[in-house]
Amino acid sequence: MGPAVRIARLTVYPLKSARGVDVLEAVASPTGLVGDRHFMLVDEAGRFYTQRECPALARLVATREGDELALRTDSGTLRVPWESREGEKKVRVQIWGDSLVCDDAGDEAAELLSAHAGARVRLVRFGLASERPLHARYGGGTTELADGSPLLVASLASLSPIAPALGGQTPSITRFRANVVIDGDAPFAEEGAGELVVGDGRVVLGLVKRCPRCPVVDVDPDTGLRARGTLAALAVARPPTSDAERAAGEKRAVYFGVDSVVRVPGTLRVGDPVTLR
Repeated sequence: MGPAVRIARLTVYPLKSARGVDVLEAVASPTGLVGDRHFMLVDEAGRFYTQRECPALARLVATREGDELALRTDSGTLRVPWESREGEKKVRVQIWGDSLVCDDAGDEAAELLSAHAGARVRLVRFGLASERPLHARYGGGTTELADGSPLLVASLASLSPIAPALGGQTPSITRFRANVVIDGDAPFAEEGAGELVVGDGRVVLGLVKRCPRCPVVDVDPDTGLRARGTLAALAVARPPTSDAERAAGEKRAVYFGVDSVVRVPGTLRVGDPVTLR
């Protein structure tokens, strides 16, 4: 019998593109991990604003503390309500091809975060009036402010084949901003599976498709500085876009991790045994 496959790490990102928060347990709901990507930044045109535009967002600390989002930047701190409040301004925002209505979190948050980003941005919340249907490839349902799928699954074992293209240095899994990290499987076994089953089936995640990666993986999550290398190493180590992926609408890309959905909701815990099937 081979080594047991287990959940090695769980991470939520209360503010899209800010630093992740490692947790010992998380609730997997149909929209993703509860509390994940509930807020995001937008530019003056209302378009989502991420580490693609500003690598320094990696240093931005955003945590849920009770019924508030606590923000800690290089220059100050602030708390904003976690949920919608009566009278808040509603704004239309764009995230990839999706247009939706979100809550504007106010001028004070905008000033603090604009100072950190070095650009005029505003903080928005996925609120009571917000709705974002999933692409048909994910089987329907909705999600909040993740890039596309409700959550991302990655494997520690899949880091080792990348190391030779980085001079033998294994990249940190935190560069890939996964929600669920597993360990104990063979490299890239997650890409060939259809489901990740927790325990005896109390939680089931559907592994839908390989996740195309962007230059955010070149951002050092500790310093917020970008240095080329990881994305190029992926291009060497990983198979490129397949004919089937192109037929499904994927552009040429490199991949790491699996875009996933929640088929049976429930609580995930670090150390939980899992089965790939």
